Amino acid sequence: MIRRGLAAVLAFAAGRGADPAHPGVPCASERLAEVFEEVGRTLQAPVLLYYAQNDSFFGPEASRAWFARLKAGGAKAEYVLQPPFGENGHFVFTDAEGAALWLPVVERFLERYGIPFRPLVPEHLA
Repeated sequence: MIRRGLAAVLAFAAGRGADPAHPGVPCASERLAEVFEEVGRTLQAPVLLYYAQNDSFFGPEASRAWFARLKAGGAKAEYVLQPPFGENGHFVFTDAEGAALWLPVVERFLERYGIPFRPLVPEHLA
């Protein structure tokens, strides 16, 4: 099946307004929740919001609220809050060891929506 346009949204630690003085509590969290709801009203593609419990930028309270507002807007969305990762879970997505945690979740998400996924194979291994 060929899909045209946006097939899915993979949102890793999606957010804005990290506040170093208050780890995990972003500034303007409520305004961003409103944006999530606005996006949810028009977004047709399924969304995967993925966060780590010890994300020092966007803690569980904020990420759960943003997910709830995205869903309230009507988006087909799924939420994952993985256990703590390293010193700051915000970086699970850029850490090679972190990929072992989030990649299977992404693969299952894409499979549920019939979106083909082929892991990249380095050229020298192909």
